[in-house]
Amino acid sequence: MPKVSQQELIAGVKQGKVISFPTDTVPALAALPNYASLIFCHQKTSPR
Repeated sequence: MPKVSQQELIAGVKQGKVISFPTDTVPALAALPNYASLIFCHQKTSPR
């Protein structure tokens, strides 16, 4: 996973991109609520 600055991360989210960040176990995916459906596209799963 490439490292980016906090400013780049925020800019990406504001542009509607899905972002990834590390957690204790596996990387997490996040997006603004209007773009949350994109997370399921990247995971190749469907919302419940």
